[in-house]
Amino acid sequence: MRQIIWTNFAISELKKIFLYYRMVAGEKVAEKIKKSIFSATKPTINQPFIGVLEENLTDLNQGHRYLVEGN
Repeated sequence: MRQIIWTNFAISELKKIFLYYRMVAGEKVAEKIKKSIFSATKPTINQPFIGVLEENLTDLNQGHRYLVEGN
């Protein structure tokens, strides 16, 4: 079974995003943004080649990709 693996860095950045939006826009907005980020990653389970190749990680030869969600 395929799965999404979140790095510690990605988790840390997601927490920063959540805390920022909770502070400036409120809990509901922060939750909505967090859910939209998680939802955007789900298609990669069945379509692992969507997204853009991450040029900074090409030397690892593992096909790392990234997605942009929202602004």
